[in-house]
Amino acid sequence: MRSIRHSGLLASAILMALAAMLLAPPHASAQDWPSRIVRIVVPAAAGGSSDAAARLLTNHFQAVFGHPFIIENKPGNGNALGAAFVAHAEPDGHTLLLANSASNLTVPLVARNAGYDPVADFSHVVMLTSSPYVFAVYPGLGVTTLAAFVAKARSEKLAYTAANRGGLGNIAGEYLQRLAGFSMQHVPYRGGGPAVADVIAGHVPAIFLPMTTVGEHVRSGALVALAITSKARVPILPDVPTFAESGYPELVLASWFGLSGPKGLSPDIVARINREARAFLKEPQMRKLAENDASEPLDADAAGFTRYVAAEVARWGEVVRALDIKIEE
Repeated sequence: MRSIRHSGLLASAILMALAAMLLAPPHASAQDWPSRIVRIVVPAAAGGSSDAAARLLTNHFQAVFGHPFIIENKPGNGNALGAAFVAHAEPDGHTLLLANSASNLTVPLVARNAGYDPVADFSHVVMLTSSPYVFAVYPGLGVTTLAAFVAKARSEKLAYTAANRGGLGNIAGEYLQRLAGFSMQHVPYRGGGPAVADVIAGHVPAIFLPMTTVGEHVRSGALVALAITSKARVPILPDVPTFAESGYPELVLASWFGLSGPKGLSPDIVARINREARAFLKEPQMRKLAENDASEPLDADAAGFTRYVAAEVARWGEVVRALDIKIEE
């Protein structure tokens, strides 16, 4: 009787173990991956700069890994919708996120309903591109230096735009006011294109957006750049001083893009994607693109990229709390 009871208990234990194995989420190894289509979720509408970067990378991955890689645009909630979708996906390497400084930095800091932790809920894989911000003005404003702008802003009410409320440009613009001791109104837009057009037309005197958005307008003379957020001056705008040179070393920042997956992604898959992406970034066409955008890529392994994201979240989290920047939607 004891033997029969023991056999029954053993069978029950085996059945429970098998059930647990069947219910456990699949974790693909580097040897099995990819075994089907890999989706790279872009948390913005099709046609933007992030979309273009993702398509270049998917073409490369498709050739290297021999499986289809597709772009899936999931815009909404300031990039949070697509990011939350990936954060809650199976960590099998077949759903990745084109993470950026909105989805995995500013939106979780300023929004009440992002629905994920920008560091803990992801396996951050590789940083792809970055671009410094430029603070520029309408030529008719009559200022050519940051010091002159600050003096003017202290004596009269000025406005600026960083396109969307709560973005890194908006946070940096509010931080500049705190550091320099003046006040100006932020005028929100539904994207960088309309914001740039209105500043060029003189409807808003100043703009704080990434080099990728305003650089060509500075080079053409349609906008006057007063300062750039890079660590050093950039070759394509050699006459534009950095904020650090201008007395504001706190304003070193960049808009960035990277690849991330859900938390728990296999370290082997992470290392494989990181290695291939970094090799691709060293190819001549990508190096030329980086030079044109004054990009300062972080050539790091996944751990280095994760540390970078965590440090940015901690740094700008302090600023956001100090300035009490919030968005409700």
